[in-house]
Amino acid sequence: MPATPALNGGELPVATATATSAAAATAIAHATVHRVAVAVAVLLLLAAVLTPRPAAATPITPTREGQVIERLPPSTRTSASTDPAVAAAEARSLLTASRREGDPRFAGRALARLAPWQPASEAARAPAEVLLALAEAEQFLHDFDGATRRLQALTQREPANAQAWLLLATLHRVQGRYGPSDQACAALAQLRAQSLSPMPRPARLKTQHSAASLIPRAAACRP
Repeated sequence: MPATPALNGGELPVATATATSAAAATAIAHATVHRVAVAVAVLLLLAAVLTPRPAAATPITPTREGQVIERLPPSTRTSASTDPAVAAAEARSLLTASRREGDPRFAGRALARLAPWQPASEAARAPAEVLLALAEAEQFLHDFDGATRRLQALTQREPANAQAWLLLATLHRVQGRYGPSDQACAALAQLRAQSLSPMPRPARLKTQHSAASLIPRAAACRP
């Protein structure tokens, strides 16, 4: 039988000592990782506990008549005027605020401001600027069908209204109705061609303002 290696002065053999050192180092490394993980968990818990939380919104209950709850920016204030031009201008200001703030409530107020002209009986004789503002508000609030019907009626009544054709082309395009969108774009292109053809100066200026100036913005009609 081979002789068992004798201890050298009570010391472990080199191979055994190396294995023992490696095991000890591994144990120390695991312990260090565990302590770091515990420390990180504690820090995260303290951060969650000590971070101030936003106070919950408290409902405001008016305590007296005439109490002011909120002051609206000047651009979002409306009047009681029944003038369609005034109503359309105020509705457009509300739509601008809605786009700027990303708040659909302003678009809802724009729709409410134009409520007197929403019934079909009133829409049939409402000015184009009111119908366009209504369609824009409906489009913003994703009432695409309502806006489309309104614009189709307007283009039938006023075939030279370039803004109506442009909005209609955009509405069809965003819903994937490329055929009707192309037809609206063709109508807009025809209006532009008419604006470039010889005609009496007042009519030419009116058509140029309503058609040619809109072509660069007609993203839905670009190839």
